[in-house]
Amino acid sequence: MSTDDDNAAEETAGQDPWLKERLQQRRALAKRQGRFSPLLVTALAVALVYAALAGWLALSEPEKAKSPEIIIALGPEPDPPANGKRTSEGEDLSKLLRRAGPDLPPPMPLTEKKTEEPAAEKAPAETLIPQEPEPEPEEAAEKAQEEAAQALAKAPIEALTKESKYGPLPVIGADGTRPWQAYARPQEPIEGPAAALVIGGLGISESATANAIEKLPAEVSLAFAPYGRNLQRWIDEARADGHEVLLELPMEPFDYPNNDPGPYTLLTGASAADNLDRLDWLLSRFTGYVGVLPYQGARFTAEKGAMMPIIEALSARGLLYIDAGVGRRSVAGELASENAMPWASGDRLIDPALRENIIETSLDNLTQDAGKQGTAIGTGSGFPITVEKALEWTQTLEEAGITLIPVSAAVKRKMEKTQ
Repeated sequence: MSTDDDNAAEETAGQDPWLKERLQQRRALAKRQGRFSPLLVTALAVALVYAALAGWLALSEPEKAKSPEIIIALGPEPDPPANGKRTSEGEDLSKLLRRAGPDLPPPMPLTEKKTEEPAAEKAPAETLIPQEPEPEPEEAAEKAQEEAAQALAKAPIEALTKESKYGPLPVIGADGTRPWQAYARPQEPIEGPAAALVIGGLGISESATANAIEKLPAEVSLAFAPYGRNLQRWIDEARADGHEVLLELPMEPFDYPNNDPGPYTLLTGASAADNLDRLDWLLSRFTGYVGVLPYQGARFTAEKGAMMPIIEALSARGLLYIDAGVGRRSVAGELASENAMPWASGDRLIDPALRENIIETSLDNLTQDAGKQGTAIGTGSGFPITVEKALEWTQTLEEAGITLIPVSAAVKRKMEKTQ
């Protein structure tokens, strides 16, 4: 503001104290600005900032060596899932496993790595993971006895096995003992409602198979696909943990060959001799199973001419049949009854979709089925989410008044009810 402007403003202010005070403040500001230019003020400010930063770095430099380095400990890279198929039609096992979420190990925690300090200043070592106390000798012996009592006899039983060009096949013993009876998990007669659960699709993915064997109660029966590797090792492990096992038979679905269950699939267009030869190959994949259930097969099980030789052969070998997951048109139960073969229908698929709420609802419905019918059989696949929810479900059965039994016992109860 110029001097002339100041004089004019002073005349305008007159006797108004507030205007005079504001005018004086503006004059004082003008004097300060005249003494220090904006460029000079800016330069001084920048210089002060740089000086402060340099001082801080100089003071903090000695402490740099003491700052901890943070390193990330990564877990091992997981094995890729093996290819396989699910026991419901048209579903690829590896795709569903990816959809449900990869079976990866949990991330490792961050750890701190510090530079070496003098011994006098070191903190005492800490145990980050508490070690479980070793069991007392009596407890260890008792646990070993329980595990031994739960284990099923190792397969094969020589008197119930006959060698073929493909490998060992089940046969009825000379004394009339049938493999389904000898390989079944023992079950005392019970009163009241009971439920059985079969978890299938095993033997393809090693992680899924191990997870099902280790986590599920021994009363849960396990079904294995015929195309896995080292199947007998898995069967031995499952039976050692008390699980009775079944074999999944790949059968022709309605959309074959777009949906192909594998090279040894039983086909409606094949001759009876060809299908029986394929059946022998499938039955020779491992030993120790109580029976079979279809793997896909909605079309094959609906064709009486194709299904009859298979049921007759299975009955002659002393096996049971679970007619599960193949639709309402299956004639397997009718043919099994005609051949005096033990069989039962599955009442409910527990994982029609791999979502927690759907699996939980299906298992709740299976509990209700058992209460209404007296005996109910559920089937599912060995996906981690299915196994997790099935385990939770088994822990609710006692409170619901339901007894969990192996599937062979459920077949016996259902047959006794119909006689």
